[in-house]
Amino acid sequence: AELPPTNWLKRNPFVADHLTLGDPGLYDLLLHAQDRAYRVPEILGLVTRAGLAVASFIEPARYDPATYTRAPALLKTLAPLSPAERATFAELFAGNMKTHTLYALRPDALAAVRVDPTRPDAVPVLRDFDGATFAKGWRAGALLAATFDGIPVRFTLPDLGGPIIARIDGHRSLTDIHAACRQAMPNLDWPAFARAFAALYQPMNGLNKLLIRYRRVLTK
Repeated sequence: AELPPTNWLKRNPFVADHLTLGDPGLYDLLLHAQDRAYRVPEILGLVTRAGLAVASFIEPARYDPATYTRAPALLKTLAPLSPAERATFAELFAGNMKTHTLYALRPDALAAVRVDPTRPDAVPVLRDFDGATFAKGWRAGALLAATFDGIPVRFTLPDLGGPIIARIDGHRSLTDIHAACRQAMPNLDWPAFARAFAALYQPMNGLNKLLIRYRRVLTK
């Protein structure tokens, strides 16, 4: 309570356990003997030492610098960086990540799986997202809005996003969804559909709202 208003802890709106949970919150936040903070490079090192490899941070868009800036010169500079380096930059740039959530696999298992969200047998699955409701209010040029701990973000969705989302039920494959869309849009060929789905998948998967499962796993 006596901290001056300029103190970093006082100015940080994303850390409040010491304010909302009393003495136990203060202890757990700052004094716990077995707790320590990890930035992206440190947690990557921890995962590597455990004999694993990071498959994805959650949510993926948090760790993509393009989520936070549209400056062409900056994005051009960041483009050649590795995913780990881009995630490191995004963490420091955003400055609001207090925890890290990730999926990790054995390196051989991660290297063996060929991930392609536009494979015809891929089955898109919505997570905590009501696709039917979203599709009812669909209009061309729609934006997908979210907030990452105080940072508002906006993603532009493809014009076919609504019709595609309306047909995602967790059981239909992309082949099935394409066929259903063609009933209303007979001229919609597979390449155009795949491009639209890829443009839909990138932001929605980045928010951890659209996942993919495969009816069979192909290896490299």
